Amino acid sequence: MTKRNLFFALAALAAAGLYWKPLKTLATFSFHSDIYTYIGVIPLLSACLIYLEKERIFLRVRYGLGIGLVLIFLALVIGWYSKRYSAALSPSDSLSLVTLSMVVLWIGIFVMCYGTKTLRAAAFQLSLLLLIVPLPPVFLERSILVLQGCSAQAAGIFFRMGGVPVFQSGFRFSLPGLDVEVAQQCSGLRSGLSLLITSLLMGRFFLRSPWRRLWLVLVAFPITILKNGLRIVAIYWLTLHPSMGSLVVWMHRYGGIPFSILGLSLLTFAVISLRRFEETSIGNWQKTGDGEQVREKAAHPALDLTC
Repeated sequence: MTKRNLFFALAALAAAGLYWKPLKTLATFSFHSDIYTYIGVIPLLSACLIYLEKERIFLRVRYGLGIGLVLIFLALVIGWYSKRYSAALSPSDSLSLVTLSMVVLWIGIFVMCYGTKTLRAAAFQLSLLLLIVPLPPVFLERSILVLQGCSAQAAGIFFRMGGVPVFQSGFRFSLPGLDVEVAQQCSGLRSGLSLLITSLLMGRFFLRSPWRRLWLVLVAFPITILKNGLRIVAIYWLTLHPSMGSLVVWMHRYGGIPFSILGLSLLTFAVISLRRFEETSIGNWQKTGDGEQVREKAAHPALDLTC
């Protein structure tokens, strides 16, 4: 291990010791949360992605004391603010701020040890660490409300497409033989976040264009809405059949699994479509001796992990 790597390891461990109590709180919070169960995986995922691309990321290593110290100072300011005004903040807001402070501190240590060029090369991997920051309650509630409303609208469209007479008032449906309400638990926020993370990783591994990667991330939202609407319709249909009572209970508790598989399948289809479009629209242009440009038919490109 080089001196640089040793210094980074010691500094990262010191930062973890400085935030030991918030780290324990975050681990307990994610373990008991229905939404943030993925938090413990994100740092490992970020580290694995850095390791897979270590030759490219650490190609031009140098110390970046200026930007690194600025980020470390910013992290300490955020941590001081969360502690200084903890009485005025809710526990969730305080945890979000202190976690953000910890992430910024880790990135600052990374920049200080390896430089800004290495930061740019590892921008995707380090940005993933921001996913461990819990959303403040106000943003979380609004996100749930948006998904809840969109899922209700999608379910209403599916009911009408199926010829089911329906009267919709907000999140409530009056249907033949049954009234249905789309609760917050049906918003699909957890599965939506899972699809978001999956779309980020799929775009990173299988797409070259940043714009197509962005399109893939955006596609995760309508896919989440689509599968939520279908799940609501499936629960209604099963409830109408008394012989399906056990399936209704299963659908409420574990029904997200098959519909998550459906969402993942649709996301995979989107990746394949974008990749094929990328192959046909982006050719290898080469200049001939007389200055003219000719386009070669794009062969199936190898997996590219670079930006």
